Amino acid sequence: MKLARFTGFISSAVAWLALAQAVLAQSATNSASKGGTSGALPNAGSTELTYLIFFGGVILFVLGTMKLILSFRD
Repeated sequence: MKLARFTGFISSAVAWLALAQAVLAQSATNSASKGGTSGALPNAGSTELTYLIFFGGVILFVLGTMKLILSFRD
């Protein structure tokens, strides 16, 4: 019985990997060479601003989570 389960698992994993070949591919697509800007967002802002927004979001998430957890204590 274990051999049948193992064989079923392996065949399922192989099928999923075969279907996910395009997702796991590490090659460039043709759409990247059709012009446009050299970067995705060349004037998007500084790295410091990005870190500030990210860590601000993390702090808000942690505070909100703590507030939610503490609300269940009451």
